[in-house]
Amino acid sequence: MRLLVADNSGVRLVKCIQKAMKVGDVVRVVTVKSSKQMAKMHKAVMISTKKPYRRPDGTRLRFDTNSCVILDEKGSPVANRVTAPIPYELRAKKMTKLFSLSKLKPV
Repeated sequence: MRLLVADNSGVRLVKCIQKAMKVGDVVRVVTVKSSKQMAKMHKAVMISTKKPYRRPDGTRLRFDTNSCVILDEKGSPVANRVTAPIPYELRAKKMTKLFSLSKLKPV
């Protein structure tokens, strides 16, 4: 599955190696389109999926694109800005650094 990258790390498009993904999962991806280097492995966290998912309060949330944010090996974001809204489910998974990097309100 191809994913858009929602940060300013220089990577634009990645291809996910794993099959089943949901918001908040840390996955391994391979760079497809980048301004720096090609065909490099990265870790990434999923921040939006086209498939709707249900929150514990009963609401359903879905996005227009499948997107992710590139992480380093320690689990912190590579970029210093995130250009997409961050869902609240990432707060429970201890990804609070993404909330401070995003200029948009969390959803």
